[in-house]
Amino acid sequence: MVLAVLAGLVMLVVSFAATQNSEIKEVTAELEKLQAKRIAQAGVQRVLAEMASIDENTVLQTDTWFLLGEENGENFLVDEGSFRVQILDEGSFVNLNQANEQQLLNLGLTAEQVDSLLDWRQPGFDARPEGAKDEFYNNLAVPYNTALQPIRTLDELLLIRGWNQATLDQLPTEESGLPPLVSGSEEARPVLSNLATVYSRAPWTNPGGQPRLNVNTATLANLQQILQSQQLAQAIINRRGQGTFATLGQVLTVNGVNLQNVANILNNLSVNASTEVTGRLNLNTASEAALNSLPNSTPDITSAILTRQATGFTLIGDVTTIPGVNLQWLQLNADSFVVGSRAFRIRIQSVFRGAIYSSEALVTIANGTATVASTWESSRRSMLEKWNWVETTTGDVILAEAR
Repeated sequence: MVLAVLAGLVMLVVSFAATQNSEIKEVTAELEKLQAKRIAQAGVQRVLAEMASIDENTVLQTDTWFLLGEENGENFLVDEGSFRVQILDEGSFVNLNQANEQQLLNLGLTAEQVDSLLDWRQPGFDARPEGAKDEFYNNLAVPYNTALQPIRTLDELLLIRGWNQATLDQLPTEESGLPPLVSGSEEARPVLSNLATVYSRAPWTNPGGQPRLNVNTATLANLQQILQSQQLAQAIINRRGQGTFATLGQVLTVNGVNLQNVANILNNLSVNASTEVTGRLNLNTASEAALNSLPNSTPDITSAILTRQATGFTLIGDVTTIPGVNLQWLQLNADSFVVGSRAFRIRIQSVFRGAIYSSEALVTIANGTATVASTWESSRRSMLEKWNWVETTTGDVILAEAR
């Protein structure tokens, strides 16, 4: 009986010790994750310090913020941990709030996904042939209404008919017959979550930083001063009598516009009084896939723009010097470009002992100050593969202790 009691006590002690050991490991893992998160937050502060001197009017790949992290291979050491970072201009992505039907199809989306996206973000209650409005969403198990306004977050896309996580994270399986968005192997093709945004915005001013001339309200004299042509200024006034211009592309269809004078229009005119635009591609940072998604674009034009990014575009009108760009292409895509940005995406992966923490942050620029507008914590332990980061770091940078 004594032996039996002793054996029971031993089993109880062993069981208690195992339970305690498991709980200690869980607490330790949680503490290590919290420390990794703290290191990531320190990394965000490091980025904000780097972006303090950014020129939002002309964002270039030669800027110091763009080089921070050395294309995500640089390893920053903080305390007993480290982080890797990448800063991306939101203007390098395709904005799903501004992309038209053809551009969305060029991304490899299905007709159902395109129609439903357009129905979701645009006012009105009549659905497109393969789209959806309230009649569809109100009859779901958990009913809700169509937004009828621009998409606010990428997660909101999952509410739209035909869209799911696979739409964002997997390459399209349907053969569309469209040319590939990137050259090279299929592994180089980006998934939609690495190609799309809803956050891009940029300054919309003239080369002197002043408000652009509103083509819908400008006087003949003001137009003539900008365009250096009374005949073209009068032609714009005459066309305006048929209705207001909705886009600069429409302005470029006026008789008398040519490649010699179109740069003045792109650099100085607007169709409203706004000093900020949303959803446009930054000529200086736009990716190959984003550029190839533009209607009637060609690999040659994309290649020439990518080559020019090494030195940079200082004016939107500089695109007229790109080989292959003609007036017809500009009429379709004139409203797609900027050269500056006020929104950036920070990707950070931090490590502390056995913990890995991955997150993203949206940083916006206002009055010359960079501010974190929102953050997202990844559910995945590591995002190296999804973000297309190199596996091996290229060097260590020692930073001060995270506070």
